[in-house]
Formats: sequence, structure tokens, C-alpha cells
Amino acid sequence: MRIRITTTFLVFTLAGLLGADQAHALTPREMACRETIATTVEKDTRLAWKVVQRCHRDRALGKRSLSDNCNDAVEADNRGKLVRARTTSRSKVVGACIGAETLLAQYPSCPAPAASVDDGGSTGGIDDFDELARCLFALANDGIGETSAAALGDADQRLLRALVDCQQSVGRGVIGLLRAHAAEGRRCQRASDAEGGDPDYSCEGVDSRGGIARARGALSDLVFDRCGFIPSEELSKLNACSADASGLADCAQNMADEHGAELIRNAYELLDSPATTTTSTTTTSTTTTTTSTTTTTMGTACGSSFPQCNGDCAGATFCQDTGAKCECVAPSGSCEPATILRSLNARYGTPSSETQLSTGWTGKTHVVDVPDDSLDALDVTCDENCENCDVSYNKRQGDPTTTCRCAGSPQTTCGVINGSDVASCGSVNPTCNCYYGPGLAISSGGTPVCVLNKIRQDYDGVMDLRTGTYEDVIKLSSLVHVGISQFAPCPTCDGDTTPGDGVRGGSCNGGLQNGQSCDVHGTHRTFGPTSFDCPPASSSNISGSGLQINLNLTSGTRSLTAALPCDAPNGALCPCRVCSGNSQLGCTSDAECTAAGAGLCTAGGDVSIQPNQCEGGLCGSDGSCTTGPVDKYCDGAVHADGRGFVSCTTDIDCSAVGAGACTVLDLRRCFPDPIVLTGRPDRDNPVTAAIFCIPPTTNIAVNQTAGLPGPGTFQIDVDTDVRCQSDPDLPYEYPDGANCPPLVTTTTTTTTTVTVPLPACGSTSFPTCGGTCPGAQACMPSVLSTCECVGG
Repeated sequence: MRIRITTTFLVFTLAGLLGADQAHALTPREMACRETIATTVEKDTRLAWKVVQRCHRDRALGKRSLSDNCNDAVEADNRGKLVRARTTSRSKVVGACIGAETLLAQYPSCPAPAASVDDGGSTGGIDDFDELARCLFALANDGIGETSAAALGDADQRLLRALVDCQQSVGRGVIGLLRAHAAEGRRCQRASDAEGGDPDYSCEGVDSRGGIARARGALSDLVFDRCGFIPSEELSKLNACSADASGLADCAQNMADEHGAELIRNAYELLDSPATTTTSTTTTSTTTTTTSTTTTTMGTACGSSFPQCNGDCAGATFCQDTGAKCECVAPSGSCEPATILRSLNARYGTPSSETQLSTGWTGKTHVVDVPDDSLDALDVTCDENCENCDVSYNKRQGDPTTTCRCAGSPQTTCGVINGSDVASCGSVNPTCNCYYGPGLAISSGGTPVCVLNKIRQDYDGVMDLRTGTYEDVIKLSSLVHVGISQFAPCPTCDGDTTPGDGVRGGSCNGGLQNGQSCDVHGTHRTFGPTSFDCPPASSSNISGSGLQINLNLTSGTRSLTAALPCDAPNGALCPCRVCSGNSQLGCTSDAECTAAGAGLCTAGGDVSIQPNQCEGGLCGSDGSCTTGPVDKYCDGAVHADGRGFVSCTTDIDCSAVGAGACTVLDLRRCFPDPIVLTGRPDRDNPVTAAIFCIPPTTNIAVNQTAGLPGPGTFQIDVDTDVRCQSDPDLPYEYPDGANCPPLVTTTTTTTTTVTVPLPACGSTSFPTCGGTCPGAQACMPSVLSTCECVGG
């Protein structure tokens, strides 16, 4: 046990007052405080490393200046994601540690190199938990920076793709090892605290479950697989700790071991000077003591499918992800309701993100990006084992990031999904719309669109809270609008410095609220910041009341085989058509249309439905045309991966719109048959996948460019933040939320929110038309400055 001089007097004084047996026993509040601090450090380490790793990637590909210091997490955070997360985390720590001030004795001062964090308060050291959180973040910056400088280097030039892939693979291995140290240390210390052990950190060098050893091996494998074939003269361009794969693996492991152990130790105590430690793989005692409210470890492995953990277990036990491996555990008998905040990792916004969206059969709008950082929230109610959980949408009315907005005043939040909310929106246009993310910008072939995906009804689905498996059904009405321009399809929110804080520091550029103040709710890496406060103009709608899209998301596998006759070529089969009784409902079979009372799956649009636009119809299994065509794009307007989106045939086409020269070549994409998409179950970073059919819009140019009606695929990579539903400020403690207070149900009275019908279209206020219309018609502004039913 390490005892600091600065705390010895306090510890022995408390011992004299309370009795020797109680000197080191932690109260439930203190244990909850320590767990929150440790959880915060673990999540902050992961996010800080992601920011650093993304910066290195962008810098190596020429997307950021070579003068940027990517080994400084603060400087690397050019989008402010880390700053925002740390502000939120500081508040969580402060809230969770109210009544646990005696723990501050574990943190007498902020050591070098972060000593300057001390704000000179009432003492010369750490005065409160807010100051502690800032100290821990500053120490993390230093540890992450040193690890990154060694493992990822500091290249002074752009790098070849193979070398960038090597660098990013090293980064994935390093964060796996850092997380393994955090998970092992937190688990070990939590058990020690529950036993009434000494408050000092007692888990130095512990790897009882072997997670750290496995992470070391995974890091080595990644380095040798992705870097081992690269000549040393090329590998040296990283300016990392070694110019050969073996040396790089060794020093990356050493740095991750040193700083991984240090970061989790800091969560429980701060030494006057950093300790030099060596993490050992020696297994500690095999006896695990738990409280009565958690699971009891049975000690039997259940398969090698970590982290899915779907192996067989004996008796009444089940296979559980313990953070490092799969083990058979006995249920605790209860499972508290949870709220899951999901933050989207866009394709170009996060290293190694698996998010991608592809729409239509022409292949021109395949593998496009979506806004990063957009949020939704799920309420989850489970059976006693936390394995079978019902999913519903949490509207979070009043939260600055909520997706539910009044149709007549998009800056006003509301609390009804696709219905009337007079209490929030007023009686003139009481419609409340909830959206699946902010405006989605797509630009291709000179036909940009901005899509608002409106949620038609509450989420419906099931999940496993222990493993992160999902079967999530989201029904949407996709409102497609003609885009403002090829370079900015959706209105943007310009000038807002802190997204999602409820402070409208920006200004809407384009759309219905042009010039009005706004708060950013997502960022598209190509087309800029977007906001629920800045919807597109309703007059640009080319989809009536919305194309009906059903996202049947799964963390498993979805597939769709073409079984419907195409319009061309003769005899070919296509996966999607449109219901004969509803032009806004795509389909894969007659049964779908019959179930919806919408005829048969026989209709098309104004475009001849084909399997693809590949030469000879030859589509490879990788989703690219085997022999072409090869499309040409302007090099002055490209996505983050270098792909273009402004089509051209000559340089003149590009110079005419200020988009450089016609030099970008891209092999046309396609949907193979069958279309197959696979997700990934995970508690912290799940990937879900959906395959669906998209009906046509009323704009023939859009339909021709994208290939509508046609199939669509959406693969979604999210980070999850699981909270107690009874207290959203509390992180949910696995496996069953034993730390969550009881959920108090309240009786609500019926209000006009759900009883007042929507007004007739003609009585609503121009131009914010939102009343009822017959059939599939939509209430829209007319040239006569009135609201009229159109479409259908």
C-alpha cells in the first residue's frame, strides 16, 4: 500500500474518530462516485484516442495541415467533440460525487505535467471534483500524446494509402490495449471496494482475466499484418518509435501498457509523482466476491465469440461479456430500465467507422456519408436477465439535442411522435415531428437533394442489453427536397461554436429559416454543419407526405435476393418495385403491399427499373461494376476519401462551377444479387444494418440519377452511452443496473396534446402549412400564398 504524506494525517485521524475497522470502508455514495470517475476516464481515453487517430489519418491524406500537432488531443480536436464530451463528463462527475467529498483525500494535488490545472482555490491542491476532472483530462492529454507520438509518429509528409492503413491499424491495436487496462483496473478495484478494502488503488499489474494479455497479442497481430510487408524506408516516414514492424509493435505495446495503467490508476488516486509500473500477466486469486445485487461469476468460459458471448452455459446460467472474455454467470433476478443515448459515427467523421448509405440501382448515390454526432435516445425495459428488452423512442422534450420539433416553429421542442401537440406547438399548427437525424445532404449527377427522415411512429424492436444485439424497427416518412446547390444540398447552420448546447450561436444559411439563429445538431464532413433549426423550404418538397421507408435494423445479417421482373433488360430480376395502390410505398413482394392494403408489388415510376448500370450488367460481389463504366468528377469538390460528386466530361465543366479540373475517376458501384449487409453486436459500439426499398419521388431527374424506385442499404455505426432510466445522470452499471434508483411511475392526465385534431389544410398559416389532407396528399404552400393539398 502506498501512503502519501499529505493524506496520512487525515487517514489516521479518521481512524481514531471512527474506529480502526471503519477507517477505510467506503460508503455506497463514495463507491458510486469512484465508479463514475473511472467510467469517465475510460470513455474519455477512448474518445481522445479516436480524435488523435482521426487527425493523423486526415493529416496523412492531405485533409489537414502538416503543421497540425495530432499528438495533442486538444489541437487534434478541430471539431470540438472532445471538448463537448469533457464538459458533459465534468458535470456527471460533480453530480455523482455529491456527498463523497472525503474521497478528495485520494487526490491531494494534480501532479506534473498537469500541475498548472490547479486553479489556486482554497488550497494549493485539488479543491473539488470539477478540478479533479480537469486534472484527469489534462493527464490523459499527456499520456495519450506520448503514446501517440511513439505508436503513430509525426509524419512530415503525405503518406501512401498502405502506410496510412498501417498507421491506423497500429492505432486500433493501441486503443484496444488502453481499454483493456481500464476495464481490468476498474473491475478489480470495484471488487476491492465492495469488500471494504483500502481506498488506495490496489490493482496495479492485475490481469486476472487475461484481457490485457490478449490485447497485447491483438496489437502485435495488427502491426505485423498491416505493417510487416512495408519496407523500412517507407515505414520510417511515420517518424514513429521504430522503422520496422517488430520494433513498432514492441514500443507501441510498452507505451500503451505504461499509460493505460497510469490513466486508470489516476482515476482512483493521484500520486505526487507518476509511478513506474510493469503490468504483469500473473493471475490473481480465482475467487471473485460480488454484492448481492450483481451476478456471481461461475468461472466457466462459454465460447470464443467475445464480445458477442453467445456460447452455451449449464443450468440457469447464461453467457455474459465481462469486459475481457465470455463467462457463465447466474442472473441476479432483476434488471433496471435503461436509457441509451446513441451518437452516430459518420463514415468520414470517425476512424474505421462502418457507417454507409447507398440508394438506388444506378450506383451513382452509393456509399454516401451522413451527418456525424447526430443523436437519438432509446428507452429499454427488459426481463429479469436483461436479455429480452423492449425498445421505444425517448423524445427528450426540452433537451437541446432532441429530434422532436414543432412543424410551425422548428426551434421549439415538442413531445408527440408524428401528431398534434397543442401544449408545445400552439393551436395554429400543432403538428409535432420527430426526425431520424437532421437534414441528410446527397449530391450526385447535378441533382442534389436534402432529405428529412420523419419518424412515423414509435420505435419497435428488441435488444439484449448485456451483449448489444439489436433488432430495431424504425418506420420513416422520407421528405425529399430539391437541394439548394451541388455544394450545399441542405441548409447549413453557420457560425455556431458549440453544437448541441441549446445556445443558438449560428445562423441558418438557406431554407425555410434562412437568417434565423440556430444550434448545430450534426456535421457533414463534405456539406457542413446542419441543424433541426434550419429545415429546407417546404416548397422544394418532391415527395408529397413522404416516401415510406421501413428500416428493419439488425446487428446480425440482412439479405435481399432479386425476385421481381425488371423493366429492362428482358428477363432480368430486380429486388424492388412499388405497390400499385400506394406510389409512396416500395416493396419486395405482393405480400408487403397486400398487408398494407396497397395492391400488388407491380408498379414502377417514371424511370425504367433495371438491376444496375454496369457495362453488360456485370456487378461484382464487392459492389463495384466489374468492367465499368468509369465516372469522371471534378477534383475541386471531393468527399473526405477523395471521391468526387460533381460530374464532368472535360475540365471546362469543372471550371464553369469553380470546381477544379476533371481528373477524378471512380468505378461505378452497384448492388450485387443477393444484397447482403452485416452488423455487429456490441454494448459500447454496435453496428446495425438495414436493406429496404425506396419509392420514386415526383422529380424525374432525381429518379433517373439515383435509380428510383430501387433498393437502399444503411449500415449505422454508433457509440452508446447507457444511463439509468430512473436517473439519466447515472451511468448504467452492468450487468443489471444495480446502481439505478427505483423507477418511479407517475400518473399523467389526458391533455389536448393528443385529443385536438390537426386543422384542415386551408386553415393553417402560410407558409408553415401542416394541416390534414385526403389520401397521400400533403399540405403545401401555393403560389397564391395559401395552404393547399397537393400530390397524391
